[in-house]
Amino acid sequence: MNAVASLEFGGDTLYVQGVVDFHSVVALLHAGNDWLRQQAPPSCQLDFSRITSCNSAATTLLLSWLRTAADVDKQVRVSALPERLRSLMDLGGLQDLVPAAG
Repeated sequence: MNAVASLEFGGDTLYVQGVVDFHSVVALLHAGNDWLRQQAPPSCQLDFSRITSCNSAATTLLLSWLRTAADVDKQVRVSALPERLRSLMDLGGLQDLVPAAG
């Protein structure tokens, strides 16, 4: 059984873990937006290495967080996108919107 989706915050990094799908995306979206607006440092990272499964809802989640980060002038890097999410971003021609971690 897959782990329930959740976020973990460590230093300058937001870790996404578990299953990101249509059932979990709304709660993840709000919690991540709150972190970006209120707690994230000016330069931060979104780490997707702990995702066990995802569908197209993960694309919406990532793009929404990137928009929120831009709205609050945060410099965001994205790391460890699962192959499924990378494929969805490529399919939609959105891969250039994702700032990779250095």
